[in-house]
Parts: sequence; C-alpha cells; structure tokens
Amino acid sequence: MNIHYKTHRIKALIGFCVFLTANCLTAQDTGIYKLITTPYDTCIGYNGDILEANDKYYILSEVYHNFSIQKTPTVTIFDKELNQLQQFPLDGGGIDFGTNYHSFGDMKGIYKNGHFYVFGMAEREEGLNTFYFAKYNENFELVQPVSVYNMHISYSVNEEGDTLFLRNWCLSDVLLAQNNEIIVFIHDLGSPSRLLRLNDKGELLEEVLFNSFGDMGNLVETDSNYIVHTSTWRDVVTIFNKDSLSDYKNFELSPLNNDQPPQGAAVAVGNCLIRSYSVYPIHEECPSEWRATDLRIIFYDDVLREKGRIELGEPCVRNQSFMNDMHYLNPNFIYYAYTSSTEYQGTARSGTLSIACFSSEGRLHFDHTFWDIKNSRAYSISKCKAVSDGGVLVTGILFRDGDPYRYNSRGFLFYYRPPKNVGIAETLRATSLPQIFPNPAQSQFTVTNTENTEIQLFNTVGQEVFRTHSQTESTVVEVGSLPQGVYMLKVVQKDGSFSVHKVVKQ
Repeated sequence: MNIHYKTHRIKALIGFCVFLTANCLTAQDTGIYKLITTPYDTCIGYNGDILEANDKYYILSEVYHNFSIQKTPTVTIFDKELNQLQQFPLDGGGIDFGTNYHSFGDMKGIYKNGHFYVFGMAEREEGLNTFYFAKYNENFELVQPVSVYNMHISYSVNEEGDTLFLRNWCLSDVLLAQNNEIIVFIHDLGSPSRLLRLNDKGELLEEVLFNSFGDMGNLVETDSNYIVHTSTWRDVVTIFNKDSLSDYKNFELSPLNNDQPPQGAAVAVGNCLIRSYSVYPIHEECPSEWRATDLRIIFYDDVLREKGRIELGEPCVRNQSFMNDMHYLNPNFIYYAYTSSTEYQGTARSGTLSIACFSSEGRLHFDHTFWDIKNSRAYSISKCKAVSDGGVLVTGILFRDGDPYRYNSRGFLFYYRPPKNVGIAETLRATSLPQIFPNPAQSQFTVTNTENTEIQLFNTVGQEVFRTHSQTESTVVEVGSLPQGVYMLKVVQKDGSFSVHKVVKQ
C-alpha cells in the first residue's frame, strides 16, 4: 500500500521545534499511520515522554541550543489528528532545567486528576546533580514550587591526570502506582541505584539504595510487587515489597544462553512479567561480517518462570531491544516498538522502525516495519504509548550519520492505528479498562470507556447505591449526596466482561 502525505510546515506558537510531516513510510499493512519529524539544524533535540489528556497529546521534549549541552525542556501539544496546536518552554519556577551534563535520562511525565507531573535531571552546580519534580495544572501553569533532590557526583583522576566521573545519575523510569503514589527509579553508573517513593506534592516518603546489577531499565508494578528490570550481563531483576521499599530481593531469571546483555523493555500484567531481549544467533545464510541479533519477547508466570516466547524482527539484521519500549491499555493488545539496522563491520547502513502487537498470553497479532532510514548513524525509541483510540504513539531520536551526540540529533513522532479488519482497534477501545477521575472525588467523578456499558456503584457492605446504562464514551457519576468512604465501581461491557474499581468519596 502506498501512502502519500503532502509535506507541509506546521506553525509553532513559540519557535523551538517546528514539526514536519514526512512521506517515507513503507508499511507492510493497511491502517492509519503518520510520521512527524523535526529537521536537522533548525531544531536540535529529541522527543521524550507522551501524555494523553483532554483529547490531546502532550509531548515532552528537550531542545538543545547551538550544539551545546544547554537545553530547553519543552511541551508540544497535538490534537487527536496530530496537528500541532501549541508549543512552549517548561516553567521551572526559578530552577534552571537547562543543563544536564553529568546526568542522563529523558524527561518523564504523569497525568493524574487534572494535573501534569514532570520529572527530570539537571545539574544545578558543579559536582551536584538534581532530580526535579514539577507540578502543573491543565494549562501547564506551575502550581507549586519545584521540588528538588540533590545527588553528588564522584570524580577520580587517572594516571594521565584526566578527571573521570564515577557517578552519572540517570532517571530511568517513573511509575504512578496503583495506590496513586509515585515511584522513581534513578540509576547510578558507578554505585548503588535509588528507588524513591513520593506523594503528589513531591515529598519524599521513602528511599532505598540497591544494586541494580546493570544499566538503565524499567520499573514495573505487578499486583504484589514493584520490579526493576535493567540491562545487565547477569539476568537479575530486583523485587520490592510495596509496603516497604527496604524489603527487597534480587532474583536471577532462568539462563538465556546469551552472550549479549538482556537489554530491553518490560511490562507487567497481573503478577506476570513480559520483557524483550536480543540474542546473537548463528545464521549460516547471513554474511559472516554482519553481527545479526534475534529479538524475542519472553513471558513469565507469577513466580518468574518462563512460560513462553515469541520471535520478532528479520534475520540477518540487528534487531535491537535497547532503548525500546512497550505499553498497553488492555493485556490482549500490548504494543512494542523497536529498531533494527543492517550492519557491516560495526557501521549501520540503514535503520528501520517496527511495531509489534501481541497478547499477554503470547499470541502475536502483527509485527510490521514502517520506516526505513538510509545511511543513518543510529536511532532509538524514547517512548511507546498505547492511546485511547486503539492506536499507538512512538517518540524517539535519530542521530546524524557519524555523530552519536544527542544535542546533534532530531526527534520524531510516529502514530499507527491498526485496520478494522484486524479487529484490534475496535476491540482495544471496547475492552480498554475504564479510567476514573478525580479519585478521590467530592461531588462527582467521570468514568471513561463506558459506551454501551452498565455502571453500578456499591458501598462497603455490598448495597447498590447507583446504577445507570451508558451509551456515551464517558459518564459522570454524582456522589455528592453519598457519605464519605470507599465504594466499588463495577463497569459491565456489552459482551458480559466487567471490571471493578475502588473509588473514594471525600
């Protein structure tokens, strides 16, 4: 199928990055897809996290100036058709977000109960890193002073007199937990990593230092625990007790017989872990000078024993799981975005962007390549996010040929929604778990994904206090007359499936 987009410039209200549509997609499948990139030279930077709220997409980016380490954290707002609506620098409230020399990691974001929460790393002064927490209203106006958490940088001097950095702090992942607390994973290249528990005011509730046995990674939540999954030569995950982060253990997964670090993304469904990794295969049909890798998705049961795997990607290419991502709204349809490259003596000749979709039980729905980039140095994925219409958004970075520095790169934003004949888009939207906000509620709360559903609300003794049949995409439930306390909300889909959610009336 040939796709043609008219290349045009989308107006930015403030001129940091003007996004351009691109016409170089080579998808193997029908469906709706769109690629937006920022040009070299006029916009040096990359796109990071993705937030969906108020029928809009919010992209958190960092724009670098004059090929330097000085950057501007930026918010770009798109409508659901991916038309750029607005763009503005992030208000630091007196904190300079603009330096990030000895610390790494993309900005992270959370949308919760009408507020945006943004997390990142900066260097406030020589020898001192800052992890920052910023809270904004729905207009991205700063609503409270920026919270900061300082971490020192360690140095040493080698025999030649060069200063070496022993600690480079990295913001690896941020998780909005089921209890609405915020869990932060900060990785340290030279010493134990940190796991932080915060409330929605940015106050530190708990901190633990631990050995993550590896590099950057993911923080996931099962029904019982938090799990840190990192890139490491030892295939170890760290399991944390939700009630006390200091109660944790390192768990070695079953051997993968792999001479490459088990890098990759991870998600949790219930008490089961799903993750990706690359392995060097032996393909006699591949040219001997190519270093190919096979890409696999591994499924684990509730005691972290392997229960299945699926193969992705193409043979004789380097299917990369490093700096890729996966996400889902419904465990039947998990999106995974990854990159591949054809290599000759360690030099990338071309790269591709691919998206796979599979269920938590290991059923592969599709594995498609969408974007073929010729003569690229490398590119990686920052965020893969399943969105409410059944599609997926992917952000990432494309480096110039021969130049690996992030302040000499471009950002991209890619959208894909599967065709109806696959049955994924309609099913995903129909079966996506409802979202409830605000929760806790005072006078009312809104339930999303309620089209053709039966909605019931019960008190703690099982008495039904509210019932309605909804025909709309979202439903407002009035609770102003109800006593304060905990209630159970039951949403029954037209096919008989249902989900139950805890709602607090203040």
